[in-house]
Amino acid sequence: MPFAKVKDIDLHYKLDGDGEETVVLINGLADDVETWFAQMDDFLSAGYRVLRIDNRGIGASSKPAGPYSSRMLADDAKALVDLLGIADFHLMGVSMGGMIAQEYALAYPGDLRSVTFGCTYAAPGPFCSRMFAMWADLAPVLGVPFVMRDVTLWAFTLPFFEERGGDLAEFETAMRYMDQPVHAYLAQLAVIQNHDQGRSRLPLGAPGRVQPDVPGLHPTAWKGLAMAVTESSTGAERLQRGQLGLFGVVMPGLAQVAPAFNLFFTTGLMVFYAGASAPLIFLISMVGMAATASSLAQFSGVYPSAGSFITYITRAIGTKVAVAIGVITVLGYIIAFGGIYIFVGSYIVQNVFSSPHIWGITQIVTIIYGALVVAPVVVGLRFGVRVTIVLYAFEVALLLALSLTILAKGGASGLSGTPFTWPSGKSTDVLLAFSLAVLAFGGFEAAAPLAEETRDPRRNVPIAVLGCVLVSGIIYVLGSYALVTAFGVGHAGTLASDTNPFHTAAKAFLPFVAPLITWIFLSSVTSSYVAANTQTSRVIFAGARGGLWPKALAGVMPRFRTPAAAAIAFVAPSILIGVISTAFTNPGTASGFLGTWGILGLIIMYLTANVALVVEWAKLRRRGIRKNVWLWVVTPVIGVAVLAIPVWGDLRPGQPSPYNSLPWLTIGLIAVGIIYALVLGFTRPRALEQAPALLEGEDSLATGPAAIS
Repeated sequence: MPFAKVKDIDLHYKLDGDGEETVVLINGLADDVETWFAQMDDFLSAGYRVLRIDNRGIGASSKPAGPYSSRMLADDAKALVDLLGIADFHLMGVSMGGMIAQEYALAYPGDLRSVTFGCTYAAPGPFCSRMFAMWADLAPVLGVPFVMRDVTLWAFTLPFFEERGGDLAEFETAMRYMDQPVHAYLAQLAVIQNHDQGRSRLPLGAPGRVQPDVPGLHPTAWKGLAMAVTESSTGAERLQRGQLGLFGVVMPGLAQVAPAFNLFFTTGLMVFYAGASAPLIFLISMVGMAATASSLAQFSGVYPSAGSFITYITRAIGTKVAVAIGVITVLGYIIAFGGIYIFVGSYIVQNVFSSPHIWGITQIVTIIYGALVVAPVVVGLRFGVRVTIVLYAFEVALLLALSLTILAKGGASGLSGTPFTWPSGKSTDVLLAFSLAVLAFGGFEAAAPLAEETRDPRRNVPIAVLGCVLVSGIIYVLGSYALVTAFGVGHAGTLASDTNPFHTAAKAFLPFVAPLITWIFLSSVTSSYVAANTQTSRVIFAGARGGLWPKALAGVMPRFRTPAAAAIAFVAPSILIGVISTAFTNPGTASGFLGTWGILGLIIMYLTANVALVVEWAKLRRRGIRKNVWLWVVTPVIGVAVLAIPVWGDLRPGQPSPYNSLPWLTIGLIAVGIIYALVLGFTRPRALEQAPALLEGEDSLATGPAAIS
């Protein structure tokens, strides 16, 4: 990164090309050298050498206290070109850069071969003066990016707003991504407030001073901000807005957690490791996972987007990291669900069809089941949500009825506080129990990708994300306490060895529920699948809309306004993995192994999202925007610490085969994400540059981060 010592500051610049003639480009207010990105190919292909400069106060250049003046910045440019030995050049300035170019032309006319002014003035006049005064008042309160978004309201025409939504989204996102400190912005703002060259000082059109062959500004260089050209968004790439309220958006998260499924298959194992204290471990895990939920809630309240975590990580850390994490997470979901698909197919064959001796029956049922759970996602969001509501209501109603009945009857030996005391076993066993409990909350973030289809998403999505963890945690604590009570706190070993403890408890305390245990399980896992397919298809859709994977996945089915291609692309490989796994092992082992491996992709996403929130807090702070340090720093650190438990639990040494291969397989999963991001950056760099604008939904673009507490 080249710098030059100019007077008392370091001036960052870029010098490209090797043409005989040089074009010097001067940026506008709050614009850095990348302002000219879309023009560089034209300039270089025309045979020019091009010098771009970060004016003092922006980009990588020094940002001393102001105010600055157009003459001061013109003198900075003069000192730089002299240092670089550049003379007899073409000078082009846009907006504030045009004012600097005026000063340069007046002070150093002998340096210039030609001069071009764009989108500028000789003096601000009463309208601009009042507008700039408002910007000066707003910036310290709302932050620079929020104020800069006002540019759209006077820079573009009404037809532009109506017809070129994609280009508008790019511009607005670029404004929001600025990191110029408030003091530097105000110092530069003083340049355009105080610049006044009157009407007659600068003779234009003098013979020999006009160079008609200098390439003109690209049409996308609005306000001097050069941006990558993309096709305008069309209705085919838009989800239907305003379909869900708070209740509708909270349900997919509650359903995807699948409380009955996890209680049925996790509680006994937790009791094996931690004895009767499983309810306490669920309670503590709920508080711990609420920390990660809080991180995603803070992000979703500022940047509501179908891209969910990909958008959040892009916003805070960068697109390459977000792409890598996106690939890791989506592949993790596909792998984990592949194991569960074949397990559910096997479960249906055994418990519904009584294990008929038909070759390939498990694989056939798995494929049919997979098609059934993706159908509601394709047919429509509201239909899919209604399906999850009905199934979840059935699951939870019977689960609560059984739990409350057990507690009302006092269980096997009366109610006890023992389940809420710290377990007495080995610390490693207790940590394994915590690992299982933490993983039981996976999927709580399902509301976040539905932001673009939710009414008032800044309010409703954060509530849904946090509410999902709290409601699910209460169900876990109540259900596990009831189960321990049903067997008796002194009979933890009996509970742990029971292959179907809820069925045993139901027969003893609420007999009519016992035959329904199979259907409670199927309702739980089916509602979870519908919810997972709904949210993950949105993430895939948003990534494709951002150009991060094939554009075909960004299609929306015209009739139902759903991302059907993305949903099928997610479900089909999961089913394939599940079916193929039966060639190597039984469905039970496949489910456990693939589920454990795949869920690590989800944990990596949770970890990165927590880190991203801290990074975003620091970036906003540098821009003068203050966020709550407890919610934006302390809480995500707690989230990282809690998530370290299942990472250890899944990757701990000494596990039997095939689990002993998980560390290497996880490294491989991470490597795939990193390699994909690097290859994408090498082969399609424009995709990474355009992605931030296209990932974010209209609600995210409509309000900047400074406006959200």
